[in-house]
Amino acid sequence: MKKLVVAVKCQNTKNKRQALIPLREDTAALLGEHFKNKLTHVKAFNIPKLARVADMLKEDCEAAGIETQDTGAGKVVFHSLRHSTAQMLKESGVHPHDAQAILRHADIRTTMEIYTDHKVEHERNAINRLPDFGDFQEKQRATGTCEVAGSEMAEKVVPRSLPFGGAKTDKNGHFVDNMPINSIGSKKP
Repeated sequence: MKKLVVAVKCQNTKNKRQALIPLREDTAALLGEHFKNKLTHVKAFNIPKLARVADMLKEDCEAAGIETQDTGAGKVVFHSLRHSTAQMLKESGVHPHDAQAILRHADIRTTMEIYTDHKVEHERNAINRLPDFGDFQEKQRATGTCEVAGSEMAEKVVPRSLPFGGAKTDKNGHFVDNMPINSIGSKKP
């Protein structure tokens, strides 16, 4: 359990390549405890036939009050666990390429377009992670970089296009498409 991975033999994977599946530390500890007294030639788990595994999932869903029949959102099947894992990775902020590797998808589009749902709240959360420029002028005053509006320093430091960039400058680096401003978005009359 030191490596915290499960090795899946190539004959048991879809792409016929060995897969190393990373484990959470707590899961690895539980498995270590489970294997502690097992003989090496004995099966690690007594797993029923595939058809029975699907029945077990259905029974577990029903016991948890999860509808297993198709209600328009799709039917709960064993493969649904992969979709749930992908969505939880996304909602946990896992980088898409890491999710792709965990799910062993050859193409990132499979991970992003088929296995995860896009929600407006994800966009809102992304926007909320952007830096707050509301106290920009206060920070300038604290550091002594905020001059009287209209001065050469103010024109250099606070371009009209902040925070998105793209302001034009002359050969000396002065902003040429600005009106003098005294705070972000406030032009001097």
